[in-house]
This record gives sequence, structure tokens and C-alpha cells, in this order.
Amino acid sequence: MVPTLMGLAGQQPGIPTAVGVSVVSLGQWPAILLGPPLVGGIAGLVGLRAALYALVVAAVVIVLLTRRMRVPSRDEHTVASRALADRGAAEPA
Repeated sequence: MVPTLMGLAGQQPGIPTAVGVSVVSLGQWPAILLGPPLVGGIAGLVGLRAALYALVVAAVVIVLLTRRMRVPSRDEHTVASRALADRGAAEPA
């Protein structure tokens, strides 16, 4: 799932590839840092079964949110690439 998400993030029209991938990478840090203590806290309050159900709910939410991402058409990608190239050429080095 992560490689596909990274690939789609890098192909969004109007957003440079590096920016799209870095935003997705940045979004993963809270899950890595806060996930285990959050699951442990929920397990301490309501039990391990409910804490693991919370993970299932989170996974479903992630799947639903991925529907908002789309693969840009070839025309959109070409137009966005040209606009970025023009903007880069106009800026002084």
C-alpha cells in the first residue's frame, strides 16, 4: 500500500514530485510515534480486543481516504510538468 501511495503522491498534477512524496512521508510519522502508545492506552482503558478493533476502523478510514487520490491523466501530468518547468526557468539561479 505504501509504495502505491508514494507513487500516486508523486504524480499529482500541480504539485512537484518531491513535495507530494515528502507530505505523504511526513504524514506517516505521527502513526509511527503515537500508534503503539495509543493502542496500549486504549487497551488499558477498554481492553485489547477494543484496541485492535480501533486499528481496523483506522485501516478502513485510510482505505476510504485513498479514494480522494487519483491518477492524473497524461494531459494533466504534461501540463503540470510544463508549468513547473516554466516556473523554474523564470526563477534566477
